[in-house]
Amino acid sequence: MHGRAQAPAAPTDEAAVKVERRARVRYPCSLLTVCQRPHAALDDMWFPAAVRDLSTDGVGLVVDCPFAPDTLLEFALVSPELPTTVLARVEHASPVGDGRWLIGCAFIQKLTEVELDSLLGAVPA
Repeated sequence: MHGRAQAPAAPTDEAAVKVERRARVRYPCSLLTVCQRPHAALDDMWFPAAVRDLSTDGVGLVVDCPFAPDTLLEFALVSPELPTTVLARVEHASPVGDGRWLIGCAFIQKLTEVELDSLLGAVPA
């Protein structure tokens, strides 16, 4: 037979479609951090956050308040390979219960594989 191989059928399961949207694998993570809007007034508070998952492209954070899509956030990721804080743009926010929210963020400057490995190595066993 000549020509291209037939492409596989598109997934019909909604969960499978959601998985395919991500460009990079997200690794489960359990780091604690703090975040705030960049250039916030001195009296603005840093919000506690838990890193749920991490990739070179972005981060999933669990926070106590929702942030609107396109909000810029500055947060601390502690690793010898990273600066003190990084910037990310909120892509989505979903309630996870107990008044907490999962916010998916895209890094303004992607992490390198070395930075990602360093952060994942910092996760307590």
